[in-house]
Amino acid sequence: MRREINAADLRDTERAEALEQIKDIEEQFDSGKPKKSIVTALLNALPKVGSVASIASAIHAWWPQ
Repeated sequence: MRREINAADLRDTERAEALEQIKDIEEQFDSGKPKKSIVTALLNALPKVGSVASIASAIHAWWPQ
């Protein structure tokens, strides 16, 4: 996702925010007990560009209900 964010046509502030959101998502999973509501909110806040939207959708679909 970082690669896609860096390659996307985004303003510097948008790119920085998106990369911070990805870091926060990673921290949720690294904790061993990611909170679905937090991960979902972070994924939904990512820019809908290129493969980022596809990757976020795949994570949503994979996440157990």
